[in-house]
Amino acid sequence: MELAYEKIEFKKEWKGRSGPNTPVEAIIQSEEQCRKFLTGAGDMPPHTALSINFSEEQLILVGIGERPTDEYFVEITQIMYFTDRGKGLGPLTVVSFREGKKKYSLDVVSCPFHMVKTKKLAGETRFEANPKT
Repeated sequence: MELAYEKIEFKKEWKGRSGPNTPVEAIIQSEEQCRKFLTGAGDMPPHTALSINFSEEQLILVGIGERPTDEYFVEITQIMYFTDRGKGLGPLTVVSFREGKKKYSLDVVSCPFHMVKTKKLAGETRFEANPKT
C-alpha cells in the first residue's frame, strides 16, 4: 500500500546558538505555547515579533540543549505530512532533523536551535534525528 503524503515547505525560519537550555522537540500551535518556548531565549525571536496566525499556521522547534562550545548546530531538513496511513490511523507529521559540529568553534556555551513556520497540521507528530554530521 502506498501512503498518501505531502512534503511541507518551510515558510520562515530562525536559527541560533542561544535557544532552550534543555533539548526540545515541539509543535507550537498557540500564543500561550509560543510564550512558553520563546520567552528569555537569547537568539530566539520574541513571541511578540513573530508574524504568525495560529489559526492557520504553526511553529516547529528543535533544540539540542546546552553544549560546551559553539561548534554544534541543529537543522530541520524535511517535514513530511502523511494524510492517509490506512487502518483508520489519523494524519502524521514527520519532522526530520540533523545535528552536527562545525569545523571551527569558540569556547562559549551554546544552545543550538532551529525553528520553522508551516501551515497548521493535524494529528500525531514524530521527530526523527538523521545521522550526525
